[in-house]
Amino acid sequence: WIDRDIGAYSLASPLLDMLEAIREKSGFVLARGNFTTAILQAHGFDRVLDAGCPSLFANPSPGLGAQLESKLRSVRDRLQQGKPVRTVIYLPPFYRPNMLKLLLRILLEHGLNRLVIQDERDIETLATAEKELGLVVPAYQKAWFTSAAAWREYMCRHDFVLSGRIHGTMVGLACAVPGFIIAPDMRVLELAESMQVPYADPFQRWLRDIVA
Repeated sequence: WIDRDIGAYSLASPLLDMLEAIREKSGFVLARGNFTTAILQAHGFDRVLDAGCPSLFANPSPGLGAQLESKLRSVRDRLQQGKPVRTVIYLPPFYRPNMLKLLLRILLEHGLNRLVIQDERDIETLATAEKELGLVVPAYQKAWFTSAAAWREYMCRHDFVLSGRIHGTMVGLACAVPGFIIAPDMRVLELAESMQVPYADPFQRWLRDIVA
């Protein structure tokens, strides 16, 4: 499970010294979510705000929510009609067999789906998945980028994002592509909670039933 016990976390002395220095300067900490905020408060630091990630503001359009709602309805309609939904998959940053089995099965269901590789860890994860799960991703379904602008432009050509990471989802949301996160750890989970991005943790029963 994802441990939410605040009492299980103790900050090291250098971190406490840094917080004290921030307090002396009347500064604030913008935390990624309510869990980190609660840990800092439990250590006596109250100058902290739950702010999520700056990527939330990549698209400041006031109409973004309405665009996402419209595109999500379109995705639902296409699924009900048996039409393909061009889905971009992002892997979690470490190997989790059940998560990988679900994400790669969805990827391989249709040739229009794509896997965006974010860093070298994804290469290692894919190699492990091929060896242990027998799931091989064809080269044409893989994409990677060295330019943020090219990455965003590519995402805008798709219909949906299913992700084990936060920033791949946020790139999609910035160009009005709806998404869903399977949060592999507390960092991703609290960012999704803070920014109200749809998510599940991998231990929820309905997800386990899908993989089974």
